[in-house]
Formats: sequence, structure tokens, C-alpha cells
Amino acid sequence: MNNELIKCVQDIVMSNTGRKYAKEELKEIVGATFKALKDTLVKNGVVKVRGFGIFETQYHPEKTILHPKTKEEIIVSDYNSIKFRAGTSLKKEVNE
Repeated sequence: MNNELIKCVQDIVMSNTGRKYAKEELKEIVGATFKALKDTLVKNGVVKVRGFGIFETQYHPEKTILHPKTKEEIIVSDYNSIKFRAGTSLKKEVNE
């Protein structure tokens, strides 16, 4: 996990609560948060985080494409991709 993210979370928690957590504790908490996000996305296909954005899966059906050089037909099997749409408040903060 990214140490910069853990340090940022540690700073925010310290400034809001006055309590200092060990990095290992925060790694577990942040890891559990991402696992919950992933599990919910797999199960439901949509995760809405108010004030942040929406994660959702998007289904792509099987299709046939042409190889640009050989002109051979290639079958691309169906798959799901993950799409993220940033929330309005996140967009505003990023653009300030």
C-alpha cells in the first residue's frame, strides 16, 4: 500500500481526533476499506461514495475485431470494466 496515502490518513486522523494510530493499524483500516469497496463492487456492480464519486462495472459483450496488419479476425471475449465518475465536490476541489 502507498505510504504517502497512509501518512495522509494518519495526519487527517491526528488533526481531527488528536489520536495517533500506528501505521500498521492504519494500513489494516485502509486495506479493509478498499476490500469492502471491491467486494461491494463485485456483488452489486455499483458503489456510491457521497461527495467523492461513483464506481460502477460496465459489461462489454464478446466481439470480433480485425488485426490491423494481418486482417485476421480475432474474437475478444466478453468482460467487465470498472468506470469511475467523480462527484461534483471532488471535481471542484481538484480544479481549485
